[in-house]
Amino acid sequence: MTRVLGLHHVTAIGGDAQRLLDFHTGVLGLRLVKRTVNFDDPTGYHFYFGDATGAPGALLTLFPWGDAPRGRVGTGQAAVTALSIPPASLGFWLDRFAALGVRHELPARRFRDAERDARGADDGGETVVAFEDPDGLRLELATDPRVAALPGWEGAPGIPAEHAIRGLFGVTLWVEDADAAGTFLADAFGMRRAATEGAVTRWVADAAPDAAPDDAPNDAPNAAPGGALDAEVAPALGRVVDVRDARGFWTGAMGVGAVHHVAFRARDGEAQAALKRRVMEAGIPTTPVRDRHYFASVYFRAPGGVLYELATDGPGFAVDEPLDALGAALRLPPAFEGERAAIERALPPVTYPPRPPAAGAHVATSAAASAAAFAGAHADAAGAEVLP
Repeated sequence: MTRVLGLHHVTAIGGDAQRLLDFHTGVLGLRLVKRTVNFDDPTGYHFYFGDATGAPGALLTLFPWGDAPRGRVGTGQAAVTALSIPPASLGFWLDRFAALGVRHELPARRFRDAERDARGADDGGETVVAFEDPDGLRLELATDPRVAALPGWEGAPGIPAEHAIRGLFGVTLWVEDADAAGTFLADAFGMRRAATEGAVTRWVADAAPDAAPDDAPNDAPNAAPGGALDAEVAPALGRVVDVRDARGFWTGAMGVGAVHHVAFRARDGEAQAALKRRVMEAGIPTTPVRDRHYFASVYFRAPGGVLYELATDGPGFAVDEPLDALGAALRLPPAFEGERAAIERALPPVTYPPRPPAAGAHVATSAAASAAAFAGAHADAAGAEVLP
């Protein structure tokens, strides 16, 4: 069975383009690996943030929508995006957030004592620090020993490479029907149910070497250091999808501060085609394969309402600029090069590398308090909260 290799990227909606660059590169220390445009609307930017090379599984991408209306987090969305850091880096990030005035929650342990599946736990859970970017995008830092051996980017000012964010840890989906959403992840994507904690069920990507001839060998991008995990080869980045039973909560609305879609890794076009067939056999329509220049994409709306993408690992971000210059200039796909002058006039000017971060300049404003209030008022009969 061809399986997804974990998450490829998460794409969200942001506000001001310069503010996004300042926060995600200057504060979080992510590398801007591609400055391009929305291929479906070239009047707006598309920023790709990631590790040193823009590896699949390390990518958080953003569409800056300027002063567009604020989104609303709710069901049918990826409500939270978690970023991976080594466990030894937690203290560094708490100090950095305090120094720069980034509002955040206290560290919390997750999935430590959760109900495990019959095969047992992969690990003892993770420690998370929840925060938001300046547009209210809900983010977390999540400790994961798997990523400690992955190289950190050395080009982030003020962030030693050993403490750099390595990429995606996972996402948390809020859905009305958690059973349907989880069944799809298992049947269509080959993901494994790993644990349950309260209203949240964890699904993980384990790419078994005997699943298909070309599925995730030990030397695949983002393969776990050392290879084996539960007798399988698993990606070190982007391997977790947490599904929260959020029945009764309001439906999410797209806008600034909301996740637009979640992309899953297909090793190549052949694997993408096999996964696409399985989705369509489940009665779910998909788009045709779309050429995104750096990868090929297929989109569809999954059970639960979240917009999913199947994205190939290649060809990657070095197809139109050298690795040492990623993100340095605006790159356009060949189809848009003839319109470059008009596109550049329509885009707001940005400064990159960004301005040095200043204390207190990166405090988010959002409707998180209203969501928390709703959660407190809608605990289920067993006392498990329905929402964070």
